[in-house]
Amino acid sequence: MKDDYTTLLAYNRWADEQVIHALRSLTPEQYNTPPAPDCRSVHSTLIHMADATFIWVRRIQGETITSRVDESTLPTFEDAVRFLNESHDAVASMLA
Repeated sequence: MKDDYTTLLAYNRWADEQVIHALRSLTPEQYNTPPAPDCRSVHSTLIHMADATFIWVRRIQGETITSRVDESTLPTFEDAVRFLNESHDAVASMLA
């Protein structure tokens, strides 16, 4: 089963890297502005992806999650990318 999780993690990391690559072509306005009413910005969505990954690591380790990452702590695209990579690293570390 560990091999299955390792394969899934590798695929998820690869897919997220494809998303990051595509996002690099956006203008700052496209990245930060919600595309429609009641939608989140791409920045918010990227942070959500990273936070959800990290939250699952913490849940599996038995932690009760009471809060989410505050977007203001990750104001730039590169901050969000770094957090996403750290979240993937946390999953990989847990699997090891």
